[in-house]
Amino acid sequence: MNLFIKNKIVNQLIIFAISVFFSGNSVTIAESISIASDIGFAVGFDDNIFQSEDKLSSSFSSIKTYVDTSINYKNFNSNWITMQSEYTDYFKSNDRFYFSIGMNSRFYYLNGLLSSTFIGEYSFFKDKILPENENDNYNFGIEINYILGAYIDISLSQLWSRLSYKEPSQVYALPPADNHNMENKNSINQQNNIEKQQKNIENPNNFENQNNIEPRNYIEEYRKDNVYTSRMSTNIFLNKNLSSRIYVEYERVHSSIIAENERKYDIHLSLNHNYKPFSLNFAVDYCRIEYDEDIPVLNINSNPNQPEQERPLKIYVYTQDPVERYANQISGFGEISYQMNTAELFFQYKWINYDSWSQNTSYNNRIMQCGIYFSF
Repeated sequence: MNLFIKNKIVNQLIIFAISVFFSGNSVTIAESISIASDIGFAVGFDDNIFQSEDKLSSSFSSIKTYVDTSINYKNFNSNWITMQSEYTDYFKSNDRFYFSIGMNSRFYYLNGLLSSTFIGEYSFFKDKILPENENDNYNFGIEINYILGAYIDISLSQLWSRLSYKEPSQVYALPPADNHNMENKNSINQQNNIEKQQKNIENPNNFENQNNIEPRNYIEEYRKDNVYTSRMSTNIFLNKNLSSRIYVEYERVHSSIIAENERKYDIHLSLNHNYKPFSLNFAVDYCRIEYDEDIPVLNINSNPNQPEQERPLKIYVYTQDPVERYANQISGFGEISYQMNTAELFFQYKWINYDSWSQNTSYNNRIMQCGIYFSF
C-alpha cells in the first residue's frame, strides 16, 4: 500500500474519530438547553470534479457531521453553537474538507406570528483539487419571517459575507490599445494582432514581443470578496405530507480581482413529500450571472499541458478590448430517503448545466451518491 493511499485512510479515520466524539446520545443539559448531532457516510460518483470543459470523473467517499445546541425560552430561540463538517475523498484525484461553526438567535413577536433571526458564522474550505478555491468565510445576516396563515409563510433576509482566498491568483495584462494607431492599421494587421494575442493568452508564459504587444509582468494577488445577498422566500404547506419552497435571490460580488465582480439573479423551487417512512425531495434552480461588462478580461480555466489528475490552471488575462461576460446555470436535485428509527438511508442525484459566454468555461456536471445518516 503506497503512502498516498495510507494518507487518505488516515484522513478518513481522523474525521471519523472527530465525528464520534461529537456524536454522543442526545443530551439535555437543562430543561431549556439541548444537544443533538448527526453523522453520515456516503459513496458516489462525480463525472466532472473540476467543473470544466475538460472532464475528469471520479468515484468518491464522504463523511458528514452536524452538531447543534439549542436554547429555548418563551419568546426566544437560539442555536447557541452549530457545527458542520464534510470530508470528501476523490479516488482519482485528491480530497476536500469543509467546516463551519456559527450561531443564530431568533426572537418572536405578535404571539409567534413574526420573528427575526440574527445570524453569525465562520467557515473554511480546504481544496487539494482546486487550491485557488480554498478560503475563509465570515457570514453575518438577518432574516424576518411572518406567518401569513396555517399553510403559508414569507421571509426576507439580508446576508453579508467576507471571503478571503488562501492561494494567490495570477494576473496578466496587455497594455492599453492605442486607438489612433489602431485606426491606421488595415484589417489584415488587426487580425494578425488578434491571433497573436489569442496565442499569448492560451500560453501566457510565452508572450511574443511582436507588433508592440508587450504584456506587463504578471502579478500574484490574493483574492478577497465582499458578497451581499438579498432573498425573499415563501414556504407553502399544501397538506400535512406535501410542502413547497420558493425563493428569489439577488447577489452582488465586489472582488479584489476585478474580473470576479458580478451580479447573480436566482430563482429556486423545491418540493418535499413525506410519506413515512419514505421522503422525497425535488428541486430546480435557475441562475443568471452577469459580470461587469466594462472589464476587459478573459478567464482561462485549463492548461492542456498539465497531467489529467492535476488541477487546471486558472489565471486572468486582461485584454485590450472589453468582453461582455455572462453565464446561465440550470441545476436540479432529487433525493429519496427511508427512515429507520435513528438511521436514514438516502440516494441523491444532482445535475448542473453551466452555459457561459466562453466555451472554455462552460460545463456539465452529474453527481450521484447513496449513504446513511445516524441521528443522536
